[in-house]
Amino acid sequence: MPGSEEDSAKLVISCGKVNNCEPFKTRGVVFNPQTFAFARDESFDLEDWRAEVEGKTHAGSSVRIEDVVSAIYEGLTKAHDLKQAIMRDCDVSLATAKRAIKRAVEAKAISLETRGVYMLARNAERYHKS
Repeated sequence: MPGSEEDSAKLVISCGKVNNCEPFKTRGVVFNPQTFAFARDESFDLEDWRAEVEGKTHAGSSVRIEDVVSAIYEGLTKAHDLKQAIMRDCDVSLATAKRAIKRAVEAKAISLETRGVYMLARNAERYHKS
């Protein structure tokens, strides 16, 4: 199965049924197009991947709406910059960063003003760290 919307080289391998080997846990792999080989994706998080596939927010998410609002207060309004800052500062995957931004929009703490640019919204002050 695809492991990432952004990176087509990332795949998820799951053991549905086996007769000739030991069953194995679901894992992420990365395809190397130069060598035509697969390597284990050490950054793969099964729960984050499942949440992304199911369109749900992972309950253990370590990104709060406050983190998203603070990044925008710091001037990170472009979608790419905002996602990168959340990934770096909160040590989370891209999928988790996207879900955090979506939660902030749903909470009306931020809004998408123009294509790829976020702004503070009416509830931003409620989530701003002083």
